[in-house]
Amino acid sequence: MWRLLCRLFRGEQTYAGVMLKHPAVATMIDFVSDLVRVTPVLQRKAGLREPAPPERFFQRSASHHQAHPQL
Repeated sequence: MWRLLCRLFRGEQTYAGVMLKHPAVATMIDFVSDLVRVTPVLQRKAGLREPAPPERFFQRSASHHQAHPQL
């Protein structure tokens, strides 16, 4: 993990490359990012004033409503 971060910081690897080549790390990055966006304490620590909601939390419910319009 440390080596990967070092390569990213030095510019030897891109954020997109990390997300594509390292799915486990990508999952952790997505989780932490979403956690910061929905947790007020973490929002303040990160300096987010009005964070956008993480869309992936709403994707399932949107597809569920399309499949079952009565619900």
